Amino acid sequence: MFSLFNVDLKGIKAFAQSKTDCPKEQFHIHCDKTLSYFDNIMQTYEIENIFYRLLTDIDGDESIDNEKLLKIMREFVFFHDIGKLTPEFQAKLDGEKNKTTHSDKSFFVLVYAVLELKKTNKVNNKEFIILFLLLYSVYKHHGRLNDILDDIQSFSYKVERNVLADILSQLNEAPDDNILGAMLARGFWKKWNARSTRELVRKLSKDSLS
Repeated sequence: MFSLFNVDLKGIKAFAQSKTDCPKEQFHIHCDKTLSYFDNIMQTYEIENIFYRLLTDIDGDESIDNEKLLKIMREFVFFHDIGKLTPEFQAKLDGEKNKTTHSDKSFFVLVYAVLELKKTNKVNNKEFIILFLLLYSVYKHHGRLNDILDDIQSFSYKVERNVLADILSQLNEAPDDNILGAMLARGFWKKWNARSTRELVRKLSKDSLS
């Protein structure tokens, strides 16, 4: 089975959410439950076929491996709350009043994972772009979806190296300094807003709903 991170989440002693009338939900249970819901929705509404059609629509040169991308997208769902593994968020679940967030941190951890796939040639350029754009939904899964190319300029100012490195270590991932360095470089984020990138995204989607 494909996995972005070689880790058994049961070994991570953390929680995903807390309510006043019941025990805190263990993190690994929350991830398993989320994936179970996702798989059920995919099967019930035959969404896999829809994804395949959308991916085929934007794959003019047939360079996309649909099955591989769908497996990676499934991992995005499974790990979409991975940013909750910070000490600050765990303290928040214990009642500490702080303003820590998790969606942005989840986004950055998964961007790291996709950059690693790109570095090891497990995804090609077009697959990388598609996966990166899809991760915007992780960044905004507690907010409102806007135009990613408009929002992306603010992303670079929120990357915290030590936070990412700590979460990656919990996932048994030895942080790659080159990848972290690229993510911390303002140029990495600015290029997504360049005219050439916007034109590429438009070409990729053929100016269509896909």
